[in-house]
Amino acid sequence: MKKYLFAAVFLVLVVVSLTGTVSADATIDTYYIDENGDEITTAPVGSNVEYMAEVQNDETALDDATVEVDVNSNVGMENIEYFTSMDGGITWQDNPLNVNRVGNTITWDIGPLNANQLAMLNIHGTVTQPGVEVLTATLEYVSGQELIELTSVATLTVTAPSSASNGATSAQSTEKTVPMQKTGTPLAFLALAIGLISAGLAYSRKQ
Repeated sequence: MKKYLFAAVFLVLVVVSLTGTVSADATIDTYYIDENGDEITTAPVGSNVEYMAEVQNDETALDDATVEVDVNSNVGMENIEYFTSMDGGITWQDNPLNVNRVGNTITWDIGPLNANQLAMLNIHGTVTQPGVEVLTATLEYVSGQELIELTSVATLTVTAPSSASNGATSAQSTEKTVPMQKTGTPLAFLALAIGLISAGLAYSRKQ
C-alpha cells in the first residue's frame, strides 16, 4: 500500500512541476504585399512593394526579442523606408532607431514583448530592376535558460515589362507615320505639275 501511495504522490509532483513551467512560444511570419495590402510573390518593375515581418508573442512576456533579416537580392530598389508597429498595426513609427542595416543584414531590436503582443516591421520601396529577392528573417529570444531561434523566408520575383506592351507601342508608332506618307504623295504631283508649267512657259518665251 505504501508503495502505491508513494508512486501516486510522485506522479502528482511531476504533473505539478510540468504544468508550473510555462515556456514562451513567440512566432514570426514574413511576406510581401502590394499597395492594396494583398499578399504577393511577383511584381512588375515600377511597383511599390512592402515587406512585412510579424512577431506574435504568446501568453508569456519576453524580456527581449530581436529579428535579423538576411537580404539576398539582385532587384533594383529605391525610395526605401522602414516602419515599425508595436500594437499590431494600429500606429506606426517611420524610420525608427531600433532598425538598422549594415551590408546585407537588417537588424530589428524589438526589445521586451508583453503577453499576446504583436510587433510588426514594414519595409517599403519601389522596384526598378527585374530579378529575385529572398529575405530570411530570424527571430531570437530567450525562454527560461534556452535561446530560441525561429526563421521565416519571403521571396519576391520582379518581372520586366511584357513584350506585348512593347509591340503595341511599336504598332501605334507605325500607324502614326502612315498618314504622313499619304500626304506626301499629292505634294509630289503638285511639284511635278509646277515644273511642267514652268518648262512650258520658258519654251513659249523662246519661240
